[in-house]
Amino acid sequence: MKCPNCQYENDSGNYCIKCGTPLMENTDSKDQREFPGGEQENGQQTVQDHDKLETVKTLSKGYFQYFLTVLKNPYQEASKVGKEQQMNSFITIGLYSIFIPMIIYFSLFDVLQWIEKPFFNLFLKPFIGSVLFVLLIGLYIFLVIKISKIPATIQDVISRFGTMLVPFVAIFALAFITAFLNMRIFFMFLFLGFTSAIFIAPPFVLMSYTKGRKAGIDLLYGTLIVYVLTFFTINLFSDMLFSMIGHVFEGFFQNVIPFY
Repeated sequence: MKCPNCQYENDSGNYCIKCGTPLMENTDSKDQREFPGGEQENGQQTVQDHDKLETVKTLSKGYFQYFLTVLKNPYQEASKVGKEQQMNSFITIGLYSIFIPMIIYFSLFDVLQWIEKPFFNLFLKPFIGSVLFVLLIGLYIFLVIKISKIPATIQDVISRFGTMLVPFVAIFALAFITAFLNMRIFFMFLFLGFTSAIFIAPPFVLMSYTKGRKAGIDLLYGTLIVYVLTFFTINLFSDMLFSMIGHVFEGFFQNVIPFY
């Protein structure tokens, strides 16, 4: 069935495996099932539970395909992304934002009793701060694109920026695995994933919109604008982000650089 949003041809299911849009025809046909007597309510609940499970399975399968495709050719694939991949992009942003506090939290598990409100201070607060931080970087990229008078919506830009974070989520996954195996190199992966996403992803997103265009802000100046606003945001969000980032940098220098 063809998706009404992105026109992707789906073999089956209630949701598009590419963008997650509901395929209304399939959903309506399932909602019209009849059940005899008093079993109708229970039967409808069973159908709803089944549909929810199928939805999760379909979205998971679609995201996995999206993730692998982008991971193979990040720039080429992200350059083609628009708001049709908004759901997958937000999933990627969520994964990116949760990896650092999750790894830090579990790496400090043995000393959590000496930390005040460890779950809130080491996990929840940094996670919320990371999500807002990533979204603000996407907003800064969008502002530069609008100043350059390039026709793009904020949904398009956030979707493309989120897609560009896929390889850095993979780096964080390596950090999580190495941390689980008690390998000190996981601090290097954390450091690399965090800093690379800030300094590499924004200019490549800008490049994907400005390539071949002579009008508008030069790519170099556009990138500098995003960097300046990003550093201002880091300072603004220091209470939510700095303690977490401090653990990353301190651990990197103490565990990876032996003479520090």
